[in-house]
Amino acid sequence: MSGNGPPHLLAWTGSEWEEVVTSTMAAEAAALEITDRWVWDVTGDGQPEVLVQFYADGAMRPFGGVLFAGNGDCSWRWIPTVDSCGSHQLYESLALDPPRGVFGSGFSGGCSVRESVSLRWIAAHEILLAEAMGGVPTCPDYENRLDLPLFVCTEGWPVSMVQEALLASGFDVDPDGFYGPGTQLAVLQYQASRGLPIDGLVDDQTWTSMHPPGGPYFPDFDGDGVSTPREIGSATGATEYGGDW
Repeated sequence: MSGNGPPHLLAWTGSEWEEVVTSTMAAEAAALEITDRWVWDVTGDGQPEVLVQFYADGAMRPFGGVLFAGNGDCSWRWIPTVDSCGSHQLYESLALDPPRGVFGSGFSGGCSVRESVSLRWIAAHEILLAEAMGGVPTCPDYENRLDLPLFVCTEGWPVSMVQEALLASGFDVDPDGFYGPGTQLAVLQYQASRGLPIDGLVDDQTWTSMHPPGGPYFPDFDGDGVSTPREIGSATGATEYGGDW
């Protein structure tokens, strides 16, 4: 890898080293200042991954990612990291602290408070999942939320509907109306089983997969193909009628 410019990855062909080109914007960017890099077995499969921390042109803080050669074919890609705000290819202030693991600055609970998190490898989905560090509760508070997306540290009857749909689909979750880490893991499993983007967010696409519009209790007043919690609440009397439909 170079000290400045994009990272250069080499793969052994059996007779010589050849440069591997990644398909990521970060690797192709012309103005990167690499501040640190590590080689470490993040996934526990016996093969090391490449971790890179860098400043992009104009960035106020460092970013980083974990490069992974999936299936042993030297087709390098960034491992997605998932926090309560969704999935990201790159993460802020990525760092390695062996033997404890990979760390960064992200959102373990809700999208309003940034904190230091550890990134745990989830082999079933080939993602790194952000978790609160040092025994800090993932969700010291919960936000009552009627609008999509639903995410970690939100609560309310729409979250209960998600949990009921997960249970009906065979995924283990506590139907308590609180979107905590257990619900996030179940959502990730559900998304993987349905071929949906694996980001841990219940957005329009995941919600509609669970609750397709149709019938008097799942209306689609505005005709956008989504029976939103507010539209459902209006039909059932849980919320007052309103909206741009």
